[in-house]
Parts: sequence; structure tokens; C-alpha cells
Amino acid sequence: MTHEPFDATAHFDESLAARYDRRIRRFCPSYDALHRMIAPWLGRLPEDALFLSVGCGAGAEIIALGERFLSWRFVGVDVSTDMLAACRRKVAEAGIASRVELFDGRLQNYEAPTLFDATSSIFVAHFIAGRDEKLSYFRSVARRLKPGGIFILADLFGEKGSPDFERLSDAWLQSYASQDTDADELAADRAHIERDIDFIPEAELVALLGEAGFDSVLRFYQTFLFGGWIAVRQAPAIDAGAATTRTRTAYLPRVAAADHATLARVVDNYPADTHEKWLRLQAREIANWQRSGWRVVLIDVGADEFLRYCRETGASPNFHTFRGVASAKAIGKFR
Repeated sequence: MTHEPFDATAHFDESLAARYDRRIRRFCPSYDALHRMIAPWLGRLPEDALFLSVGCGAGAEIIALGERFLSWRFVGVDVSTDMLAACRRKVAEAGIASRVELFDGRLQNYEAPTLFDATSSIFVAHFIAGRDEKLSYFRSVARRLKPGGIFILADLFGEKGSPDFERLSDAWLQSYASQDTDADELAADRAHIERDIDFIPEAELVALLGEAGFDSVLRFYQTFLFGGWIAVRQAPAIDAGAATTRTRTAYLPRVAAADHATLARVVDNYPADTHEKWLRLQAREIANWQRSGWRVVLIDVGADEFLRYCRETGASPNFHTFRGVASAKAIGKFR
């Protein structure tokens, strides 16, 4: 028996967005603990790290990390306009809206102007049916991460029909039913799980991540059938005989001393209050790219150019956009 592909836009509509916080904590009783457990894996990232939340929903991980890492910047991607509206409201209430950019659409359609230090996918991939489709999704995540970048994945998993799966599934549904869930709601949610969740065994999931470009996969969390893993983006393989043609290039903005004060004023979340600090931060970033086998090219980006880019493209005047101007100039999309 086959089913229609899961429609996240229809499922996560305005009515569900309004009650999502309560509902997800009934489904996953350790939901808040999961988010607290993510932060320790990310503590060694740069102080000005850029984080991508795929399927950001109402923004739980953005808020949890944004309140802990005060100089990080975030991009949230989600296909549900209603969930993004809830996320936008919550990050504003948390006082971190100036550090958050939201994209309405699929990850595969998001054109990131730069690579991310870390990314998360919390309760997203288990809705993607089929091995090839899951692999395509994980590869899309990998392409947006720096080499050595961290991927946090949490999903429902397991080998359906196995004794362990049945025991865990039964305990999970008993836990859910015990939280004042009426019979009609329980029946509807059982049908939703059966119809829309594509369970796969952990070994298959780890293999998919490896094929997508991740290694060092480690499970750090489990509650019933919910699991959480950390993985690391592999550095791209470079054939020594063809290194000059296969080395990848990172384009970074070069800031002149004369432009620094203006940029610090007009670019939201600009990470340096002095030009000297900017140079120190950039030197460290260049070294990180080069250690991963990338070539770094610095592109001059002035304050007037940045403001013109924002006017012409409608992009938010934040640091994420500022970095993207360098790439846009390098590939001829902005002159």
C-alpha cells in the first residue's frame, strides 16, 4: 500500500503552529532536554559562528542556542509559513531577532551566500520517504556546511516489525496516551505516524549520512523511538594529481580600515568593534579554511557597496548578507 508524500505545509498549518509547543512535548517528553543536550557539542565553534536550522519550526533550537551563544547568527529554513510566523514572533520575544534570518521554502531552494559552521535538522528527515530522497536531503545539508562543520540530527528511527521497535513503540504511545489525550486524537495520531513517518534502522541512517559526506556519526540521545546524532562534515577529497583544478574556493569580504566604522554601524551583528579585531577574526577564519584544503580569496566590500546590494536585492542588512556580497561579486552576480 502506498501513500501520498507527506505535505509539511498542509500538516504544519496555522492551527497546529498555535499549539505546537504543547503538542511536541507530549509526543517527545524529553524535547526540552534534547535541546539542552545539543549545546555542549557546539561549544568549540567560533564565537561568531553561523548556524543553520533546517525545518526550524517555532524556533526552539535557535532560541536555545541564541540565548547561550550571544554572538552567533542564525538562518532558519522551513516550508511552513505559519511555523515561520511563530518562529519570528518567538525570536523577537527572546530578544534575538536581529541575529536571525528566516527563509520560507525547502532547503534545496535556499541559496546560502556562505557556508555554515553548524546545522541542525530536528524531527524533519523522518517525514522524507524513500532512500534516495533522504540521501538528497542529507547531501543538501552537507553542501551548506564548512568542512569540519557539525550536523545535529534528531528523528524517529527504528526497524519496523522488530521486537525492540514494537516494545519501544508501545511504551511511546502509552506515554502519549497518558497525557490527557482523548481517543479521537490518539487514533488520528496513530494514523499520522503509520502514514507519514518513514522509519529506517539506525545502521541504514548512519550509512546514508556517510554517503552524503558525513563521518564521526555518534548517537547522543534517545527517548523511545526518538534519536539524536552528531556528525561531522568531511573535508572534500582532493586528488593530488589534479589539486589545481579541484581545490574549492571560499570568497571572504576584505574590509578597509576607512570603511570599518561605517560597516560596524550599518551591518547588523557585525562581529568586531575595531578594525584590528576584524583582522584577527578573519585571520583565524582563513586559517580554518586553509587547513581544510580550501583556497581563500579576499574580495573588497565597501560600505557603499553593501548598502547598494541591500537596496537592489532587498536582502536584510545583516552580517550574513555582508559575507554574501563577496561571493556575489566574485561570481559576477553583483558589480
